[in-house]
Amino acid sequence: VGGGGGLLNIINGGGGQPQGQVLGASTTCSPYLEDYLKRGGKNRKEQVMKLQTFLNDYLKLNPPLPVNGVFGLQTFRAVIKFQEQESDLVLRPWVGITLRDAKKGTGWVFKTTRTRINNIMCPELNIQNPPLTLNQF
Repeated sequence: VGGGGGLLNIINGGGGQPQGQVLGASTTCSPYLEDYLKRGGKNRKEQVMKLQTFLNDYLKLNPPLPVNGVFGLQTFRAVIKFQEQESDLVLRPWVGITLRDAKKGTGWVFKTTRTRINNIMCPELNIQNPPLTLNQF
């Protein structure tokens, strides 16, 4: 779509007046990560590579993580860094977690971490965290 205007211009049909929207139409993106991921887990290589790419870009890691699909110590530490940076949305939602513990990352890409990454990569999905309790571990 030339001439600027981006997504709003497309929704508006290229002119100044809205042309209407189809209810139930899908968004322009889908969840970035599909799996739960952890160090030592049976992770799909492409999912770990997507995670590593995300962490490199979002955290502006220098040196960057190798994008090799291996959930090793460097990736584990980067996940913790992400979780602690995003602790209000990733760690604090867990029922039963103390305020002191809400600042300590786990290194697991589980429900809230995956949800936060997917919402960063595709905000229009607006995925909500499911009810969470610590006994789910």
